[in-house]
Amino acid sequence: MEQDSNKTEVPSVSKVADDSYESQDGLSPLAIGYAWVVRITTFCFEFAALLLLGRFVDVRFGVSPWGLIVGFVIGLFAFITGLIATIKSLEEAEERDERDRVDKRS
Repeated sequence: MEQDSNKTEVPSVSKVADDSYESQDGLSPLAIGYAWVVRITTFCFEFAALLLLGRFVDVRFGVSPWGLIVGFVIGLFAFITGLIATIKSLEEAEERDERDRVDKRS
């Protein structure tokens, strides 16, 4: 049997999967998932806390429904700005990972 000298080495499936998931300082996909759960939960708690604070203001000072409305608006603003900041940091991390991959190949 002759050996073909032009054969290229094909990486194993596990090697390809490991390379595609490696990002965010080498964290595993499970760790990345947990980080996202913590971020989203934090946003939801901030929003709920501001709603409850607005409801407290309504009951305490008798200005219903304005405390709840103000709490909703401020909570929504905090939720959206936090989400935008998280998305921007994710985009920056992806760009950094892509630059690192290109540098490793060079």
